[in-house]
Amino acid sequence: MNTPMRNPITGQELEILRGGEDTGGELLVMRSTLRPGSLPPSPHFHPAQREDFRVEQGEITVRMEGASRVYRKGETLHIPAGVVHNMWNAGREVAVVHWETRPALRTEAFLRNAFGLAADGKCTAQGTPTLPQASLLLPRFAAEYRLASPPVWVQRIVFAVLAPLARLRGLKPEYPAYAGGTRARST
Repeated sequence: MNTPMRNPITGQELEILRGGEDTGGELLVMRSTLRPGSLPPSPHFHPAQREDFRVEQGEITVRMEGASRVYRKGETLHIPAGVVHNMWNAGREVAVVHWETRPALRTEAFLRNAFGLAADGKCTAQGTPTLPQASLLLPRFAAEYRLASPPVWVQRIVFAVLAPLARLRGLKPEYPAYAGGTRARST
């Protein structure tokens, strides 16, 4: 098992239980720990991946296709590819979620980069990459993760305009991530 990655802004911890390399790219298995009162991430979707979650401790709030629902210990959730969603811990105790993504694609690398950016101070107060950073990161991982808004065609135009400026500022499309306080190489 890997040392958990921790996002110092959101407090979320992720432990990779089985990576894509372990499963021939078929599956990524993680354990996500969310602190009480965590903020919702940006609504997003995964174009070619489905996700399955099982709440192991506490509760999570999930917004999917505009409707919100609270899932508690023992409950499961399936999110098909292409469905807009986000989730967070609005409860008063720590939430722990077993999380599976099929196929794995480069999701682990995306998450390591996102957590590494937060550790390097390259994120907003909500824990999301700044717009210049997102203009480099999100196109690189478009097969794994897309923002629900603005429309994808608008994102492409904005990112195409901002990416050269971000590179001039010294930003990079990928960063090593911190895993348990130690730098780990991005995949």
